[in-house]
Amino acid sequence: MAEIARRAVIAGAGAGAVGLMAAAQADTKPDIQAGEFWAEKGGVKLSLYRKRVAAKPGEQQPVLFLVHGSSNSARSSYDLTVPGKGEYSAMNVLAGFGFDVWTMDHDGYGRSGSSGNNSDIASGVEDLKAAMPIVVRETGQQKAHFYGGPVPSRKPRPSVSTSLCSPHSPTRDTAPPRSRAAPPLPIAIATARAASAMRP
Repeated sequence: MAEIARRAVIAGAGAGAVGLMAAAQADTKPDIQAGEFWAEKGGVKLSLYRKRVAAKPGEQQPVLFLVHGSSNSARSSYDLTVPGKGEYSAMNVLAGFGFDVWTMDHDGYGRSGSSGNNSDIASGVEDLKAAMPIVVRETGQQKAHFYGGPVPSRKPRPSVSTSLCSPHSPTRDTAPPRSRAAPPLPIAIATARAASAMRP
C-alpha cells in the first residue's frame, strides 16, 4: 500500500515538474525577427513577409511558405494580432518551432500591386515563381515547404512538400484529392511541433 502511494507521489511530482517547465517555456517567448521583401511579376510589385527566430551559427531552418486563399491577404490570414487574447499568429508559432516562415500578398491582395487579373490559379503560380528567387537568395535554401489553401495544384519548383487546405467549399477545379488534403491549422501546428522535436 505504501509502495503505491509513493509511486503516485513520485509520478505526481514528475508531472508537476513537466508542467512548470512548460509554463516557463510559455512565459519566455522566442525573439522573433520579421522582415519585408519585394518581388516583381511583370511590373506588379508583390509584398513578401518573413518571420523566424535568429538561427544559431551553422543552423539551417526549414523554409515554410504560407499561401493565403482567395478571401484574405497574407498577414490577416497568418500573422493576426489580437491584443490581450494570446497568440493568434501562425507565423509566430511556427517560427517558434524553428521554421523560417514566409508568406506573401498575391497579386491584387494586401500590400501587393494589382495587374487587374481575377486571382486565378495560373496567376497564383506566377506569383510564387516570382517570390521563390527572393526566398532562395535570403535563406540560401533551394527547397521549401508550402502550406495554404486554396493554392495552385501545380506547385512551383523547388519544393519539399505541399499541404492544401481550405476553410471554404472547394470547387471541382481547386479541390485537392482527399488523400492529399491538409489538416486544419491546429493539427498542422501540432505536426510542426512533432517535426521540430525530431530535428537534430
